[in-house]
Amino acid sequence: MSNATEARQVVFELFQDLDRFNLGDYQKYDDEGMGMQRLVNFISRSTRLARDEFNQEDATLWVLKEKDQIPIEFTSDRDRAMENEKMQLLGLEHQVVIKEMQLYLNLSKHERAVFGRIEGVAGEGLLIVWKIDTNAKDGQSSHHVVNIAMTDTGERAPWLERLGDKLLTMEPTVAHDGQRWQNLARKHKQKSQELLHRELLYAGVITEEMSYSEKIVPMFGINQ
Repeated sequence: MSNATEARQVVFELFQDLDRFNLGDYQKYDDEGMGMQRLVNFISRSTRLARDEFNQEDATLWVLKEKDQIPIEFTSDRDRAMENEKMQLLGLEHQVVIKEMQLYLNLSKHERAVFGRIEGVAGEGLLIVWKIDTNAKDGQSSHHVVNIAMTDTGERAPWLERLGDKLLTMEPTVAHDGQRWQNLARKHKQKSQELLHRELLYAGVITEEMSYSEKIVPMFGINQ
């Protein structure tokens, strides 16, 4: 009886505020499947580069075929995965996804520096994608990805920060362009860090009292 009474009290405390729950407060975090589509696109490209196959069978089903491995069925539908034990739920925590992400996260700095031409950009510049880890005084930490782009004179180039998937249309240019962008990155290293710090403060990612660390993920030298 004592255990039952304690369990009832715990359940009551957990759900006593449920009447104030508003689904609309959480709808702003729904990206309408865009995150899942980005994940599918990433796995499709990474497996293709490894000469494997990641084929879509229907709206929520994909089949991964790796060399000398049994094909794996993936679904983005949680209910479907629970109903069929042969199907695996596609998500960031799956071992296949973790393996593919680690492969590219562990690339050397030189392999993560890309340069080339993109059709229709408003102007040339250097785009740096930063991974930011913050630490607050209360012990809470958070992680962010921030784009900072500059012209060759060191001025901020916001039009390059909004390219998104258009970066995938980049075409290679002459080899000596790589050295040009490397020199520019070295020249404006201090400036890029200043722009990053200013953006983090402006966006409310950090306060003056918070500590954070930054790491360059990829870097793009973009020609017109």
